[in-house]
Amino acid sequence: MDVSNLSNVLGIVDESPAQEVDNGALGQDEFFKLLFAQLANQDPLEPLKNSEFVAQMAQFSQLEQLANLRQAMDASLLATEQLNATSTVGLLGRRVQALGDTVELTAGSPASLSYRLDDAATEVSIIVFSADGEKVKTIDIGAESAGMQAALWDGTTDSGLTAPSGTYQFAVLANDRQGDAVFAQTFLDGVVTGINFDGEKPQVLVGPVSIPVDDIVEVKS
Repeated sequence: MDVSNLSNVLGIVDESPAQEVDNGALGQDEFFKLLFAQLANQDPLEPLKNSEFVAQMAQFSQLEQLANLRQAMDASLLATEQLNATSTVGLLGRRVQALGDTVELTAGSPASLSYRLDDAATEVSIIVFSADGEKVKTIDIGAESAGMQAALWDGTTDSGLTAPSGTYQFAVLANDRQGDAVFAQTFLDGVVTGINFDGEKPQVLVGPVSIPVDDIVEVKS
């Protein structure tokens, strides 16, 4: 017999004010009140069978275990979120490397461009774009092996002028010996200057660029 329907089966009307129960769950006190009411009002000719009584007790035990499990999971999730938030704050002022295709340039100074090649390539070139999407510089690298690589942009344009300070984007084009494209994952490098907790997951500010914490692949000293 379903515990939640005991009052309907017995025809019992509870005139006391309704008490709020989390998520509509039947609490321990309410369960035993209904059970005792069922026992007190049962038909003497058809008393409650032991099997029904045991089934109802087992049902309540399962509900109570599920409620305890949910509370434990909620507490664990809260602790994890607090730990993650604390760890994220510790990134302030640290230099990180993360998935991304931007680079911050200070006029007159070189900038490092990091990327990873999935396979060895015989031809590698890097194209730097302005924030407006205009091509600023093409850097011919030549052949490179698979793995992490870094190139230095001297901060000049294709015409030899000094590029102004600002945020630029870059793309890596690579081909193997057969002329097939080789995938290149680009990375951004910089110092974490701020943290944003507004979204579902915290994001860090590296210069003017906001990136998810999950995109960080390395924290440097």
